[in-house]
Amino acid sequence: MIVALSVFSVGGGMSVYEGIVSMQSASVLGDPTWNYGVLAVSAVFEGLSWRVSRRELERCRRPGESLWRAALRSMDVLVFTVFVEDSAALIGIAFAACGVWLSHHFDNPLFDPAASVAIGLVLIGAAALLVHKSARLLVGESLDAGQIAKLRRIIAADPAVESVHHLLTMQLGPDKVLLTAAVRFERRLDLDAVEHAIDRLEQAIKLHYPSIQQLFLESGALKGLSTSHRQARAVDAPEAPGAISAPHPPS
Repeated sequence: MIVALSVFSVGGGMSVYEGIVSMQSASVLGDPTWNYGVLAVSAVFEGLSWRVSRRELERCRRPGESLWRAALRSMDVLVFTVFVEDSAALIGIAFAACGVWLSHHFDNPLFDPAASVAIGLVLIGAAALLVHKSARLLVGESLDAGQIAKLRRIIAADPAVESVHHLLTMQLGPDKVLLTAAVRFERRLDLDAVEHAIDRLEQAIKLHYPSIQQLFLESGALKGLSTSHRQARAVDAPEAPGAISAPHPPS
């Protein structure tokens, strides 16, 4: 969030401002050799950094998924920030090179400051994207709809489960997710059978989603049990088995 607000927005605003000021007092064109040299070196370094972030995103990329979609879905905000920053930088370098070339090709100095304005808008857009991503993570972003639907199917597939109601997830870190679910088990089951069912559910969920390290299941079928049998059991997976919590959803 700080990077987005302090670097991208300020840098983008200054680029737009300098471009507008330069349009009002266009200077005489000079030799563009140094311009192209600096832009080429910048493109090499930014490209190497972008390649590293791209390689990290490829590891979590799903089959048939675009790289940009994988970046938006990524929960690793550091990799996402580097990828967006380097992408914006490479686009800005391309705009700058086009501005210099057009200015000399048409002998019109206005193309160069126009490119500066375009670069500023790109930086502002990158800042807005980073702010949006950071804000979602700060307030506790959930898994996407497809993942939640798959989790619901995994839980409902267990023979001891009668129905699955509220299912909530919260991203606690790049590789750490909290899952809470209201599950109704078959009424004929005793407490031992329910405990075995919870163990099976935890193993099945962890098999498909290793990032779910905190799992809380609440069961409406346990309301009739004695108070001692209905004591909450919160699990911090994978060190302990699944949990049965009293039927009041977490805030």
